[in-house]
Amino acid sequence: MGNVLIAVGAILMTWVIVISTLIGLGLLIQRLYGLRQISAYIVVVAFWVGFAAFLAFGQVWHLFWAADGRVWLVILPLGIAGIVWCRHALWGWLAQGVKGRIVVTILGTVLVLLSVRIALLSTLPTRVHDTGSYHLSATLWSHEYPIVPGLSNLHHRLGYNSSAFVYAASMSEGPWAGRPHHVMMGPFLIMTLVLSIIGARRVYLSRSVQTADLLSAMFIAPTVYVFDWRNQTASLSPNVIIFLLVLVGGWQAVVALTSRERAANRAQYASFCAALLLAAATTVKLTVGPFFAPAMWLLMAWWSFRCDRSVLGAARLKPLVWLVISTFLLIGPWLVRGVILSGYPFYPIPVAGLDVDWRVPEEQAKIEAEWSQSTARQSIHAPAVGLEWVGPWVKKIFRYRPKPIGPMIPTLCSIGAGLIIVIFLLKRGWPDSLRTDRRLFSVVWLVLIALVIWFATAPDPRYGIGFFWLLSSLLSAAALGLVWQWSARVVKTVVLATVLVLGLHEALQIRVELPAAVRAASLRGPGKTLSERINRGLAPVPSVELRDYVTSHGLWIKAPVIEKIATRKGNQVWGSPLLTTPHPSPNLKLRNPEDVSAGFKSEGAWRPYGYPNLVTRYHEYVERCLAENSVTQ
Repeated sequence: MGNVLIAVGAILMTWVIVISTLIGLGLLIQRLYGLRQISAYIVVVAFWVGFAAFLAFGQVWHLFWAADGRVWLVILPLGIAGIVWCRHALWGWLAQGVKGRIVVTILGTVLVLLSVRIALLSTLPTRVHDTGSYHLSATLWSHEYPIVPGLSNLHHRLGYNSSAFVYAASMSEGPWAGRPHHVMMGPFLIMTLVLSIIGARRVYLSRSVQTADLLSAMFIAPTVYVFDWRNQTASLSPNVIIFLLVLVGGWQAVVALTSRERAANRAQYASFCAALLLAAATTVKLTVGPFFAPAMWLLMAWWSFRCDRSVLGAARLKPLVWLVISTFLLIGPWLVRGVILSGYPFYPIPVAGLDVDWRVPEEQAKIEAEWSQSTARQSIHAPAVGLEWVGPWVKKIFRYRPKPIGPMIPTLCSIGAGLIIVIFLLKRGWPDSLRTDRRLFSVVWLVLIALVIWFATAPDPRYGIGFFWLLSSLLSAAALGLVWQWSARVVKTVVLATVLVLGLHEALQIRVELPAAVRAASLRGPGKTLSERINRGLAPVPSVELRDYVTSHGLWIKAPVIEKIATRKGNQVWGSPLLTTPHPSPNLKLRNPEDVSAGFKSEGAWRPYGYPNLVTRYHEYVERCLAENSVTQ
């Protein structure tokens, strides 16, 4: 148990450093924007803005150098500079004292317990299939080399362009070398919990309702449900990050739209933050990009220009300039990275491919896009065409495992909140005191449209669960705002009880997680150094039995043994040597035989072994298409 407790302490210390650095970086950007106020909300927002800035910088860095710990040698001084620059405002905010000490103490205790539980979960083995399939491989490639052209030719999923892997690679240092999944997710979960607790405190102590406060308090439910999605806590999965970015970005949009402050600068900054976070979400995973992120960006751009009519001339364009530049700094490098990895900016979508020698075969891009859609539609034996997939999809979706990421709970919450809104509107109408809060429904409509597009394109719960929970939280906040007009005490009680009950229920699971962490610890014994003791307190990274494979061009690579690739785990390579792929293809070759970092390309027919796996019959369809030299869409 001693090794596990040391590992938990090291994880928490790492998170303190990461959170403080990103907050400082966010405060630096806020000061450059021209906003000087400091509040609890501002500090939380600063963390997320700092993370977006990290992604922008990290993507550019990785174009030229390996994304290793040196990235933090640049980010850490900037974070310290931000805190030093804002030290007077921070000290003035802290010196104001805290109202409602009893409530704050209780909520703070819940937060500490939840943080410890997240750290315990982070020591456990990761059970996310894709982390073993390509997340860890992509992270290790990012850590060892600058971005490698044509990496998708080695393994198709290494072409999935996620800025989150750059962040993860920078964390793969010291005791976390080769296992950054133990420290990646914690800061995001903790800061979302902090946001929810701040919202609950403000609601409980407030005399007038603020929809943004109600909305942030509602985030306790989706955040603690990630705990039951526990294999994601110790993983490198981008799904959790975009899930939380969608929630926080939507909250900042509501802050901007419903702001009642006379100074429009705060509303404009909230618009900037919402657009920035959703742009960052797009670079983490493409599933946010097709509609929701661009639509929200346009809404925030329009609102930041409109909300302050007192400013005339060029000064009125300042918020738009910030929006455009920040988005360009995130999306521009991300598009370049996509082209370098696969030859396509939006791989696996086979559009806008560039004529470069490392571009993956068109058959690979088309089949990969088709496979992604078919798995999302729960059709894994043949392509999902027409509407035949809808019936089986509906049956499977409500038996989805694990249940917490299925759409059932947020859908029921949305329906219940919607009924409350309808009843109050029919009986009382929309109160004048909440007339600005009706703008919240512009975000609701965008979320509903995003869900329709999600259903039509790739209806996997992993891709759309953020929209489901954001919709549920938005409607719940609107419903509670209406109930406040009838009884503020009821709303305060409901909000505080929800946060405390859900928070304490999850926090008390420590008694289950601690024995599990001890059982999962990799090695017993005290260890000789602190780093060794930390490693002994963590679950081991799974190993894979490999075989040699020689391509027709004489390139030696590794692949899982043939007998085991027929199982679902056969698609996983975990922390195997970098030149490892679960689906070797004979047409693979190095662009420069003397330099792996020069990249890979495909020459000749694309014939991967057992793609996409041998568990389903989908590989038979792929082999038939390749034999016929055609791919249907």
